[in-house]
Amino acid sequence: MAYEYPPIVRLAERLLLTIEEVVRQFPRYHKYTIGSELRQQAMNIMRLCHRAWHDKKQQADWLKQLIWAIDDLKISLQLGKQIKAFKSFKQFEQLV
Repeated sequence: MAYEYPPIVRLAERLLLTIEEVVRQFPRYHKYTIGSELRQQAMNIMRLCHRAWHDKKQQADWLKQLIWAIDDLKISLQLGKQIKAFKSFKQFEQLV
Protein backbone atom coordinates (compact mmCIF):
# COMPACT_ATOMS: atom_id res chain seq x y z
CA MET A 1 0.00 0.00 0.00
CA ALA A 2 1.49 3.33 -1.08
CA TYR A 3 1.45 6.18 1.39
CA GLU A 4 -0.35 9.21 -0.06
CA TYR A 5 0.26 12.73 1.28
CA PRO A 6 -2.58 15.27 1.10
CA PRO A 7 -2.36 17.91 -1.65
CA ILE A 8 -1.14 20.67 0.67
CA VAL A 9 1.88 18.60 1.73
CA ARG A 10 2.67 17.69 -1.87
CA LEU A 11 2.46 21.37 -2.89
CA ALA A 12 4.74 22.40 -0.02
CA GLU A 13 7.23 19.75 -1.06
CA ARG A 14 7.13 20.91 -4.68
CA LEU A 15 7.63 24.53 -3.53
CA LEU A 16 10.64 23.51 -1.45
CA LEU A 17 12.21 21.59 -4.33
CA THR A 18 11.57 24.42 -6.80
CA ILE A 19 13.09 27.01 -4.47
CA GLU A 20 16.16 24.80 -4.06
CA GLU A 21 16.55 24.63 -7.85
CA VAL A 22 16.00 28.36 -8.37
CA VAL A 23 18.36 29.44 -5.57
CA ARG A 24 21.14 27.33 -7.14
CA GLN A 25 20.98 29.71 -10.11
CA PHE A 26 21.17 32.91 -8.02
CA PRO A 27 24.31 35.02 -8.26
CA ARG A 28 26.70 34.12 -5.43
CA TYR A 29 25.87 37.12 -3.25
CA HIS A 30 22.13 36.51 -3.42
CA LYS A 31 22.54 32.75 -2.98
CA TYR A 32 23.83 33.23 0.56
CA THR A 33 21.54 36.07 1.59
CA ILE A 34 18.02 36.06 0.16
CA GLY A 35 18.53 32.52 -1.15
CA SER A 36 19.18 31.16 2.35
CA GLU A 37 16.14 32.99 3.66
CA LEU A 38 13.90 31.55 0.92
CA ARG A 39 15.19 28.03 1.55
CA GLN A 40 14.58 28.31 5.32
CA GLN A 41 11.10 29.73 4.81
CA ALA A 42 10.17 26.96 2.36
CA MET A 43 11.39 24.32 4.82
CA ASN A 44 9.35 25.95 7.58
CA ILE A 45 6.25 25.85 5.37
CA MET A 46 6.86 22.17 4.70
CA ARG A 47 7.17 21.45 8.44
CA LEU A 48 4.02 23.41 9.25
CA CYS A 49 2.06 21.50 6.60
CA HIS A 50 3.16 18.20 8.11
CA ARG A 51 2.26 19.35 11.62
CA ALA A 52 -1.16 20.60 10.52
CA TRP A 53 -1.82 17.29 8.81
CA HIS A 54 -0.67 15.07 11.69
CA ASP A 55 -1.82 17.07 14.73
CA LYS A 56 -5.59 17.26 14.32
CA LYS A 57 -6.14 18.64 17.83
CA GLN A 58 -4.10 21.76 17.12
CA GLN A 59 -4.69 21.91 13.40
CA ALA A 60 -6.25 25.39 13.50
CA ASP A 61 -3.18 26.77 15.30
CA TRP A 62 -0.80 25.14 12.81
CA LEU A 63 -2.83 26.54 9.91
CA LYS A 64 -2.63 30.07 11.35
CA GLN A 65 1.14 29.73 11.59
CA LEU A 66 1.22 28.34 8.05
CA ILE A 67 -0.67 31.36 6.71
CA TRP A 68 1.84 33.73 8.33
CA ALA A 69 4.77 31.67 7.02
CA ILE A 70 3.38 31.86 3.48
CA ASP A 71 2.95 35.63 3.81
CA ASP A 72 6.58 35.91 4.96
CA LEU A 73 7.70 33.87 1.95
CA LYS A 74 5.75 36.16 -0.39
CA ILE A 75 7.53 39.19 1.06
CA SER A 76 10.92 37.53 0.52
CA LEU A 77 9.99 36.60 -3.04
CA GLN A 78 9.02 40.21 -3.77
CA LEU A 79 12.34 41.39 -2.34
CA GLY A 80 14.18 38.84 -4.48
CA LYS A 81 12.40 40.21 -7.54
CA GLN A 82 13.23 43.81 -6.65
CA ILE A 83 16.95 43.10 -6.17
CA LYS A 84 16.99 41.02 -9.37
CA ALA A 85 18.10 37.80 -7.69
CA PHE A 86 16.02 35.67 -10.04
CA LYS A 87 17.49 34.60 -13.37
CA SER A 88 14.23 35.53 -15.09
CA PHE A 89 10.76 36.82 -14.35
CA LYS A 90 9.50 33.33 -15.22
CA GLN A 91 11.36 31.89 -12.20
CA PHE A 92 9.75 34.45 -9.93
CA GLU A 93 6.35 33.85 -11.48
CA GLN A 94 6.70 30.08 -11.03
CA LEU A 95 7.28 30.48 -7.29
CA VAL A 96 4.56 33.04 -6.69
